[in-house]
Amino acid sequence: MSTIIREINRNKDNNHYFSLIAQNKAENRKQSHISFHKFKNKNLVKYVQQKLLLGWSPEQIYGRIKNFHKEWVISFKTIYTWIYFGMLDKVTSKNLRRKGKKRKSKENRGKFNGKSIKERDINVNDRITLGHWEGDTIVSSRGKSKSCLITLVERVSRFTLAILVKNRTTKVINKNVSYYLSILPKNIVKTITFDRGKEFSNWQQLEKNLDVKIYFANPYSPWQRGTNENTNGLIREKFPKKFIFSKTNKN
Repeated sequence: MSTIIREINRNKDNNHYFSLIAQNKAENRKQSHISFHKFKNKNLVKYVQQKLLLGWSPEQIYGRIKNFHKEWVISFKTIYTWIYFGMLDKVTSKNLRRKGKKRKSKENRGKFNGKSIKERDINVNDRITLGHWEGDTIVSSRGKSKSCLITLVERVSRFTLAILVKNRTTKVINKNVSYYLSILPKNIVKTITFDRGKEFSNWQQLEKNLDVKIYFANPYSPWQRGTNENTNGLIREKFPKKFIFSKTNKN
C-alpha cells in the first residue's frame, strides 16, 4: 500500500494520476540521472564540448565515440540533454548544426498516391540487411536556379550518392535515379523510401525501371528517413541554401 501511495504522490498531475504521464515522468528522471552521472567524466565532457563548438552534431559525436573511444559510454540523447540544460560551457542550442525547418502554411506535398512506409517490411528498421535506401532532393537558392541534388543513402553502410541534375521534373529524377542505381549490384538495391515531393510522383515507372519497391515517409515525419535527413544536413554544410548548383556541371 505504501508503495502505491509513493507512486501516486511522485507522479500525479494536478492531483490526478495517469499512467502515461507517470511513465513519461519516470523516463525523464531516469534520463536526467544518467545524463548528470556521465557529466562527472571531465574528459568526456571536454571532448563533447570541443566537437560541438566545431560544428559537429550530437549524432556525429556519438558515432565517433562509439568507434574510437569505447571507454566512454554516452548516447546522442544525453548530449542533447547537456545542451538544453546549459551544462556545457559556451555551448547552446545555437551551436546545433540543424536548426530545423518551419512548417509552411500550405503544404502541397503528398498529393499523389504512393505506398506508405508503414507497408515496408518491418525488418528494414533493424539495419541488418544491405539494399534499403532513402532519397530526397536538395535545391538551389530559391528562385535563383532550378538545378538541384538528388541524394540517395543506403541505410546500413551509409553509402551516399549525390547526383547533380538540371531540375526536379519527374522525367529528370527518374532518369538519373534509374541510371545510377542500376549500375550497382542487383542485391544492393531492394527498396527506396522517398520524401513526399512531387518530383517522385512517377514512382511506378521508377519501380519498373529498377525492379524495386518504393515507399514514402509520412508528411512532417523526417525521422522516418533519418539517415537521409542527416546526410542532407552534412551536405548543406558545404553547399548552404544560398549556393546555386547551376554554377557546376549539370547532368
